[in-house]
Amino acid sequence: ADREVTHGAGFEPLLRGRPEDVYRELAKALPQEYKGIVVVFDEFGKYLETAWGQSQDIDLKPLQDFAEACNASEDIPIQLLLVSHKPIAQYAMKFGSEKVNEWKKVEGRFKTLEMLPQVSKAYEVIAHVIMQEGAEWEFYQSSWENQFEELIEQVQKTRLFSELQIGDLEQYVVKGAFPLHPLTVFALPRLAQKVAQNERTIFTFLTENDFHALPSFLRRTDVESFKLLTLDELYDYFSASMQALEEYDEIRAGWMRVQGALSRLADSEFIEARLLKAIGIINAISQPGVLPATEKTLQFAFYGSGIDSTELGRALQTLRNKRILLKGFSSGQLEILQPGELDIPLEIE
Repeated sequence: ADREVTHGAGFEPLLRGRPEDVYRELAKALPQEYKGIVVVFDEFGKYLETAWGQSQDIDLKPLQDFAEACNASEDIPIQLLLVSHKPIAQYAMKFGSEKVNEWKKVEGRFKTLEMLPQVSKAYEVIAHVIMQEGAEWEFYQSSWENQFEELIEQVQKTRLFSELQIGDLEQYVVKGAFPLHPLTVFALPRLAQKVAQNERTIFTFLTENDFHALPSFLRRTDVESFKLLTLDELYDYFSASMQALEEYDEIRAGWMRVQGALSRLADSEFIEARLLKAIGIINAISQPGVLPATEKTLQFAFYGSGIDSTELGRALQTLRNKRILLKGFSSGQLEILQPGELDIPLEIE
């Protein structure tokens, strides 16, 4: 890049030395109002992934030496920040144990800090993107007042949205994010954080013309009905993103299990397919303490979907009879089986 700027002339530094020595001298020369130096390496994980993917040998010893110099700088601190979308070890795992071990020699010099956005802020973003206003919305709320109240009551029986006051729950989740089901509101920012580009993906889900995004759902739905966008729609939207994850990723493994189970269903078993997709999202979120994959959770997850409790119970039994779904004997947790695995409680029955 520098040769393009200088019309082909190469950059020849007047001084050559180790980076840590250069930065130490620079730190000593700083005016008194400055307290140190911060060195930022943005997209560090992507840099390693690209280089390793091109079979380039990267010598991490200079990075290790620089990190040690930073840790030893006390009077005039030098800080090195390596910015990455995920832990470096996850990038290394893609290229084998040798790269993992190579990184392990270096990672002890660094302190890992995860920058996690407040999920409650994402609820506010969702509610602000979905606009409900005017006399028509007021009339709609009054017409379906009992259903909205039922939703609020059901959410309050769970540990979901425990950080929200009742007024915020109604403003940002139940009514503000309508027609998203409350479980969809809960899952959307968490899934976007795990498999996509976080806030940007939330916006695209709410605004783009993908068949499984919100605008398409609105076009397919009777505006006078009370119908909610449920977790299975979220699965369809994020399916390609989950498939594109690394082979060792647990979310991708869960996606493959769901896809395998779906392939064992008949075309007429539409409700069964929706249940499997919802379980796939619940497993991807991986918060069993607040969102367990149980029949009770699924009954709530499909409230306002057009599937009544009898149909849902029948579909769950079909999945168990076909050895696709396992129900834990004591926990009640639902687990998708792979061909050849046994549902021991069902066999005992």
